[in-house]
Amino acid sequence: MLMDNTLELLGITDSNIKITRFSAESVNGEKRNVIEARLTYNGPYCESEKVVRNGSKILHTRFTKLHQERFEMKLYKQRYLCKECLKTWSARTDIVEEGHTLSHQLKRSVLHMAREGITATGIARICHCPPSSVIRIIDEDNQGALHEPLHEPGKICGEIRSCRPECPVHQVHQGIVSECP
Repeated sequence: MLMDNTLELLGITDSNIKITRFSAESVNGEKRNVIEARLTYNGPYCESEKVVRNGSKILHTRFTKLHQERFEMKLYKQRYLCKECLKTWSARTDIVEEGHTLSHQLKRSVLHMAREGITATGIARICHCPPSSVIRIIDEDNQGALHEPLHEPGKICGEIRSCRPECPVHQVHQGIVSECP
């Protein structure tokens, strides 16, 4: 019951994730909560009946702080092998992008803090991730905003004016902002 509540508090809704162990560690004098869990499901990648389990892959995922405490998940993702076509794959989850370690929840927190004016270095310190990751998250979010059509000059100037100083759009268009009404 406690394990399910922990997943719920962290906003994890994937029913295929089962917590196997919960521990508190101290790293460099800072406490962090480590959740060990297993991700497995029966849905095969291919239609063959000859799919077998093939070990597991460990994914280290970081979450936002909860009650001022750091949470990380050591997720054992089940690997599969099709003995017919020889393809291998891992179980997938929507809590983190494939090939990344920062949860979607943590990325939303980074964007929220950036909109509040906290510097990339400050956000990195709070979220326990490199400043380059913070900048990448902000840039990816800004790229999505750039692809939205903006037809009115006033709206374009408002978008540029709302960018943070570390945003590339802000840096490139400094002169344009001063020309906007």
